[in-house]
Amino acid sequence: MVEDSDITLDDLRADGVEEDVLAAVDLLTHRPEMTYEDYVKRIVLSRNETAIQVKLNDLHHNLHRAELALTTLDTSTRERQELLDEILSIAAMHDRAERYIRNAIR
Repeated sequence: MVEDSDITLDDLRADGVEEDVLAAVDLLTHRPEMTYEDYVKRIVLSRNETAIQVKLNDLHHNLHRAELALTTLDTSTRERQELLDEILSIAAMHDRAERYIRNAIR
């Protein structure tokens, strides 16, 4: 299955999607058995420029969303503090991934 959908690569292939696009989509699909770190490394090691650029844009977008969430989050309750901690953790993970990718493609 392609990430966050019920569509397979074969479905896309049958719809005429080109093989180079399918390769990028396959790389960008985070498999449940992979750690996030291994997923990001797999993208980088592939040297697939499309997948790398899409992942960088995705990370940038996610970091921006986390930044927006932080500016509007009321942390007056424990539940909200737990959410804040989760947002900060995810943002840190994405920031590390972005730095790893940018360093690897230099």
